[in-house]
Amino acid sequence: RAGQALRGYVIHELLGEGAASQVYRGTQPGLARDVAIKMIKPELADTPMFVQRFEVQARISFAGCGAGALTDCWPSRARGRSTRSPA
Repeated sequence: RAGQALRGYVIHELLGEGAASQVYRGTQPGLARDVAIKMIKPELADTPMFVQRFEVQARISFAGCGAGALTDCWPSRARGRSTRSPA
């Protein structure tokens, strides 16, 4: 995934992973800033229980952070399709 464009962000290296997700270092080129990109593991993306848990965690994270700490959250339902942004 390194170098892949995703919704206006560029993915760099894997920072860490848990049981259901992976976190990558990325950049937002338009604002020249570093970001963390958390994605559900591809092998779990078709498992409703894991997707629901991932989405709940995202909502909790957004609710608990101050303004500007988190900027974007996109649920991706692109199963079987590329989620890559046009390069």
